[in-house]
Amino acid sequence: MLGPDMLAFIEETARYYPDDAVDRSIEEQRAIYDRMAEAFTPPRPLGVTVEEAALALPGRTLRLRAYRGVTGGTSGTAIYLHGGGFVVGGLDSHDIVTAQLAALTDTTVLAVDYRLAPEHRYPAAHHDCYEVIKAVIDGSLPLACPNHRIVLLGDSAGGNIAASAALWLRETGQRQVDGMVLFYPGLAPDPTPPARDDEAHAPMLTLADVRYYKKVYLGDQKPDHLTSPLLADDLTGMPSTLLLPVEHDPLRDDCTLFLQRLTAAGVPADLHLGKGLVHGCLRAMGRSEGVDLLLQKAADFLEKTTHSAR
Repeated sequence: MLGPDMLAFIEETARYYPDDAVDRSIEEQRAIYDRMAEAFTPPRPLGVTVEEAALALPGRTLRLRAYRGVTGGTSGTAIYLHGGGFVVGGLDSHDIVTAQLAALTDTTVLAVDYRLAPEHRYPAAHHDCYEVIKAVIDGSLPLACPNHRIVLLGDSAGGNIAASAALWLRETGQRQVDGMVLFYPGLAPDPTPPARDDEAHAPMLTLADVRYYKKVYLGDQKPDHLTSPLLADDLTGMPSTLLLPVEHDPLRDDCTLFLQRLTAAGVPADLHLGKGLVHGCLRAMGRSEGVDLLLQKAADFLEKTTHSAR
């Protein structure tokens, strides 16, 4: 059931979207999304500082932004991968989340401006994030990001990339990250029932939306275990994971099934369901107790993971 805080958030978000938004060009869709995100983004918390740099890679350059709170972000690095269906979003669109995580923890929060579809279809976004994560592990970033403890975080499409990256690290024999936090991620080729059907027309993200974004990013490519981590045969060796799905979301039960799979593989994992919340609700922080609790759960996991002994 949606409470008044979520209903108000949904209504306010909808004001930025014309009825024909989905039929507009990708450039127009991005502009609409950016205007909406800007309207919900408050000033950064006092004491949070940012530093920007670019990571040069073959054929492209990725913008990065590091956030640090008053304690300096010395306990480790939280790599944040933004949502937006692989099509929209960037460093500014999720500033509300990354800045707040830096304020709540002693981690350096690193945001990644990965390439977007349809100009850059799979595996572009995934490969960009893999390269950034590898650079943090290797200590080769053009930013000071402590690598003694590393946690991956992502919402929606970013959650998909984070889980995929953990699989990629395991399969390529590299050092695994120390933890992972996934806010309402998509982890399957098609959303997992019963949420797929019960929440097919959920506000903020419908089943049709999910399928549209997957088509834009994948094109004619078939899903595999890196585009859809629930297709992985084996989840052993994955990092300790906190799953943060929301009730009114066709992607909700991807987390339910992923928790079962992780637990069966002996991976420490926990799940907190945001009851009465909708996909994309992190922008309602400060307006909703349920959203504030989601963010605090993530911050607590970060603090626990980055302060534990290796």
